[in-house]
Amino acid sequence: RIRLGALLFVVQVYSEEWSNQDDICNKPSVAGLIGSRPQLYFFGDSITEYGGNMNGWVTLVSEKYVRRADVFNRGYSGYSTAHARPILEGLAADRQGTGVSHRHPVLATIFFGANDSCGPESFQWVPIEIFSLNLAAMIRLLREAYPGVVTVVITPPPVDEAKFAGLSWLQQSGRTLGRAASYAAEAVKVALEEGSPYIDLFSSMVQREDWKGMLSDGLHLSPAGDTFLARLFLDLVRRHPDASPFNPDNMASHFPPFGAFMDVDHTTITRLCEWPDGHGQYCVE
Repeated sequence: RIRLGALLFVVQVYSEEWSNQDDICNKPSVAGLIGSRPQLYFFGDSITEYGGNMNGWVTLVSEKYVRRADVFNRGYSGYSTAHARPILEGLAADRQGTGVSHRHPVLATIFFGANDSCGPESFQWVPIEIFSLNLAAMIRLLREAYPGVVTVVITPPPVDEAKFAGLSWLQQSGRTLGRAASYAAEAVKVALEEGSPYIDLFSSMVQREDWKGMLSDGLHLSPAGDTFLARLFLDLVRRHPDASPFNPDNMASHFPPFGAFMDVDHTTITRLCEWPDGHGQYCVE
């Protein structure tokens, strides 16, 4: 009962203060603690899921957003656009009041194609024309669920077929460099048609002599590949006009820095100051 009461109190405070969200970051409140930061969603297959590992590309990106935005890894190993599209269709339904509500992300990546681009002999294969339709639908579904969200399409990377040796699940998947190139080009085409920023990971990698070293097993990213993709993402949010508001270099830090609470006389801290606007009941002289 005590836990339920505490939960209801949090929900009540969150609901009351969220209506004045512009001021939340400057108040010591429950809503200010859990509800005020922008949210970024990273939606994709295993390359996104594994990107949450130590030194994975999503982890490297999230480090730049510490105290600025909340990063959510929504990577699903083995998934193709055929699996991902229904998820977003369900999300749109939830936003229309038939299910639970969700916070509004400001930016979302869509990173699929590594599984879609298997050969027809694989159960994971999605024909390229269906991949194209699914990808376009996913961009629209995210925009429908979250008006104003910036979608960022990431193409599948190249594959190094020589590294498939000894890995039967990869050898039997029908993946080829040429097939990956076709799906990557289709992803760029869809992004342009839908007016979405994109990262052409395939082209950015293959133009480098060391691109094969960016793949661990011929399909997934190695540490060098993770670092490379993280840099491409950060470059995009720094230069693309749609994504630039979410450049971590320019985003405000959540809550004031600790120095704002101190009166300093030369090098001596003389007082731990109160919160602004009369919230300083815990001021320490």
